[in-house]
Amino acid sequence: MPPVANVDDVIAQVDSLPPLPAATQRLLVLTSLPPDRADVGEISKVITHEPALAALALKWVNSPLYGVRVEVRNVHQAVSLMGLRVIRQMVLGFELHSRTSQGLFGYGMSAAVFSEHSLSTATACQLLAERYMPALKDEAFTLGMLHDIGMLLLDPLVKEHRELFAAALRGGMTQEQAERELFGIDHCALGARILQAWNLPEDTAEQIALHHTPVEEGTPPLVVLLKVGDSLTEIPFAERLGHPTTVDEAACRALGISTDGLKGLQAHLEASREGAASLFTG
Repeated sequence: MPPVANVDDVIAQVDSLPPLPAATQRLLVLTSLPPDRADVGEISKVITHEPALAALALKWVNSPLYGVRVEVRNVHQAVSLMGLRVIRQMVLGFELHSRTSQGLFGYGMSAAVFSEHSLSTATACQLLAERYMPALKDEAFTLGMLHDIGMLLLDPLVKEHRELFAAALRGGMTQEQAERELFGIDHCALGARILQAWNLPEDTAEQIALHHTPVEEGTPPLVVLLKVGDSLTEIPFAERLGHPTTVDEAACRALGISTDGLKGLQAHLEASREGAASLFTG
């Protein structure tokens, strides 16, 4: 099947993406500092000057997830209650939701479905990290939230060439194989380039690029964890659509979790995800 797009033109679209807003960049820096060096006052000040983020912070802290008895109306108090990790998660989730608010209909996903999948994968990765790699749980959440960001730029091409893309999938190609065949690059590699353009950590970009490659000796641990988290998330989505459920058995073995153990985490994932699923929507 001949390519339908020039890979250089596809990659060039990365430069056309708006950069991360200055407030987002500042908050990502401030929330990455050790707790004893973090400046809650400065974080609160940045959020207060961004009305959408301020409203979201108050929505989060007053949600059932926190169980506060008296409504929180002050951003500084909200930041103190939420903590650095949750603030960082909120900022990343808000940025991703903002970028995909029109949906990814080439891939057959509304904005709500894409946000749900991203948040579910992030939550799954965090749950797995808490059990297997507790020191990396923040990085795990970030990977899960951003792992499919490359689809943002490929979606118009998939939509334009939907019949060819569908034919490739029917012919036995994976989504990533079909992307490379038709567009010269897959959403994993393109996602890595987006993160590099946004000046996010280089190792995060590299891990995103690898998240659909087979697990082998030397595969970074967080990539293994992301693959398992993605599998865990895909189970209910596949069941909802009536598709057969599959898991990445090699990644599960590398992480040390059985297939039954993976499915056993689903209830925990659903309990953790359901309360957060509506936080980026109305």
